[in-house]
Amino acid sequence: MKEKEIIRRVLSDLVPLVTSHGKGEKRILINNEECKSGVAQVAFGKLKPGEIVESHQHPDMEEFFFFLEGRGIYEIGGKEYEVSPETFIRIPIKTNHELSVKGDGNLRFIYWGVVLD
Repeated sequence: MKEKEIIRRVLSDLVPLVTSHGKGEKRILINNEECKSGVAQVAFGKLKPGEIVESHQHPDMEEFFFFLEGRGIYEIGGKEYEVSPETFIRIPIKTNHELSVKGDGNLRFIYWGVVLD
């Protein structure tokens, strides 16, 4: 990557991919190969009604989620948090977390994974 390269992406132009957890879809806005920060990935995510990203943790990364649409439950470290539009959540490093959709609408969000040393 060139030092001052500008990256511009339009969400509708990005190819949907299955998440690394095998549930839902993501459209990657930027990844760690395209920037010099500790960002592992910034992506737009969508889960359909009934989908669950099962409990897992990241040994070297914290995550940040900003919810745009829908309703869900985020279980983080054994405690449940309701999520809905305009909700922001930080998942600390090495913390178990599980995300599930509630209701009959899609859950749409933007998330950042940031690698910590």
